[in-house]
Amino acid sequence: MIAVAKENEITQITAQKFISKYNIGTPANSRRILKSLPEKELILENSSNTKPSYRIYDVFLYRWLQAKY
Repeated sequence: MIAVAKENEITQITAQKFISKYNIGTPANSRRILKSLPEKELILENSSNTKPSYRIYDVFLYRWLQAKY
């Protein structure tokens, strides 16, 4: 969530560049995160584009994560 907050909005959450930049681990780990966080309504998936994009669901949490980290 910190990585998504820092990027504001991300389209390639499983990209190697994103994973290594924020030390997420493996692409499998990022896919697991990508599945669980939208279900918990912590990350919002915007699928109106050709490629889905992801951002923090709660604006106050988003701003806090940006300020804190």
